[in-house]
Amino acid sequence: MKKPAVYWARLLYTLASQKTGEELTEALRVFVQHLERHNARSRWREIARAFEDVWRKEHGAATVELSSVEEPDRHWRDRLAKTFPGAEIRLTRDSELLGGAVLQIDDRRIDMTDRAKLKALTNFLTANV
Repeated sequence: MKKPAVYWARLLYTLASQKTGEELTEALRVFVQHLERHNARSRWREIARAFEDVWRKEHGAATVELSSVEEPDRHWRDRLAKTFPGAEIRLTRDSELLGGAVLQIDDRRIDMTDRAKLKALTNFLTANV
């Protein structure tokens, strides 16, 4: 019976947790051998995506990026670091934006730009005509 990707992801997480250096290398070697024995090695992309979900549930977001027209100040870095402890925080200036900001949390994107607001308003007005 084919095991779901989340099974393999949880197994990898369990094997690799709290390990570094040679112990981590050995844990990964054992994991790959286990995949080979169960003819699941070709599913590595699916397992990697499931692993990201397992990691996120255990540790929260890995990467948070805030982009705005003006360079975000230290205040934003501090607020994001408090909200997403342990995540890599990136603050970027994007001169292509009209105004507002875009917040990217791992693979989720929250568009709070003026362009997105105008598009939503346009869609609302044309849908209700």
